[in-house]
Amino acid sequence: MGTRKRVFGLDAMRVVAISLVVLSHGVVLWPQNTALSNVLSRTPDGVDLFFGLSGFLVGSLWLRAMHQPNWVTNFWRRWWLRTLPAYYAVLILSYVAVACGWIANDSTLPWWRFTTFTQNIVEPLKGFFWESWSLTVQQWSYFLLPPLLWLASRVVPRKLPLFLLASLTLVGVGWGCRWGLADIHADAFWWDVWFRKLAPCRVDTLGAGMLVAAWHAVRPASLQRLRWPLAVVGVVVLVFTDNQALDWNDSYAKIGFLGIRALAVALLIPVMNGLTSWPSKGKRAIAHVSAISYSLYLVNLGLIATPMRRVMTERGIEGGWLWFLLYLAVTYVAASALHRWVEKPLMRLR
Repeated sequence: MGTRKRVFGLDAMRVVAISLVVLSHGVVLWPQNTALSNVLSRTPDGVDLFFGLSGFLVGSLWLRAMHQPNWVTNFWRRWWLRTLPAYYAVLILSYVAVACGWIANDSTLPWWRFTTFTQNIVEPLKGFFWESWSLTVQQWSYFLLPPLLWLASRVVPRKLPLFLLASLTLVGVGWGCRWGLADIHADAFWWDVWFRKLAPCRVDTLGAGMLVAAWHAVRPASLQRLRWPLAVVGVVVLVFTDNQALDWNDSYAKIGFLGIRALAVALLIPVMNGLTSWPSKGKRAIAHVSAISYSLYLVNLGLIATPMRRVMTERGIEGGWLWFLLYLAVTYVAASALHRWVEKPLMRLR
């Protein structure tokens, strides 16, 4: 199973995504900076960008590989070697941090729920290792869909209709899950953990990216021609659907909001996929941050922002820009170490 050549625009999209995640988790360390908080509250969710990009890249990979023998097991091997070692390393470090009193284990879930990615399948995840919620969405989608596609291809050998059906199924499951939970009374917190972070409710974001992958595979010229109008539509939708005006108990907030923004994010992918030229120095920096973005995602909240916030609270420290910069620096160093010593050695085995 071949590897996809790096595309600068997609690397840049990944950098924007991880920047939004890291900055949003760090604003609690600089509470005086209300301007940053206000800006971040009106930007796209960084995790949504990750989901859409992941669906596009993985979907494109499947479309190229579905005719190859053993493509399912080959994909699993590469995907798990890419994602599981760093995840389990951070999970172990999180339990060590709990044992040392640096963070609290405020979850009632047993450890095996986190090792099997079942922590937010049927119930909300709250507290400990909170950032793992998004990984459940991807792990189960990419575990279940490939063998189902393979089995279906034994009956219907045409891969594109099957892939489109799988993509639309993810979109339908996400919308259907949120519709099924619409009777839950929600405020900002419960909307977040039930509708935004329950795994089945978010698979439509992956499906939206996969639909763009299908379009790119079948009609690349038309997608290239329409990439800028699609991007404009996506930006307009994202601008006019920020969550500041949401009524958390409204049906639109519970069912439609996340799905509409998932589609809007997907509309940004074609223009970013076509962005290949950039000054070499800036290109290298973007590629580096993109490469360590998974490690940045894993370490920034539970291992760094949360312990720092706890120290500040215990010592009566209000926080400020120095704490915020320290958080960014420590996050970068920790993620670089995790990428170098855990991610890269295991990825070489793929």
